[in-house]
Amino acid sequence: MSALGRILKIVHCDYCGTEVEIRHKERLTNRKNFFCSKTCEGAYKKEHNPNYLPCEVCGRIIYVKPKDQAKFNHITCSYKCMGELRKIIYVGENNPNYGNRGMNNPMSIERRIST
Repeated sequence: MSALGRILKIVHCDYCGTEVEIRHKERLTNRKNFFCSKTCEGAYKKEHNPNYLPCEVCGRIIYVKPKDQAKFNHITCSYKCMGELRKIIYVGENNPNYGNRGMNNPMSIERRIST
């Protein structure tokens, strides 16, 4: 037996494909996924977890809570990206205040004062 112990199982990393030797813990041989490092494990989880979504503006991958996925129509990573998205969405007739000028404005002083 070597100084590192006997090899119990040789598997491949589920993310990069590198060979991984399981040496010292029998219970590790029954896992569903195997990884060569924490970096590969994190990257794999980001790709395969439905809670990680891309920002609609810049494409950055962010974690979104399941309750927020159902609550919000658009996913953005920051206030800056949210502002950029609103510039695109609320242009022209899509703006809720489009055409609200003068007498068409429900808050107009001219409209509220009846003579």
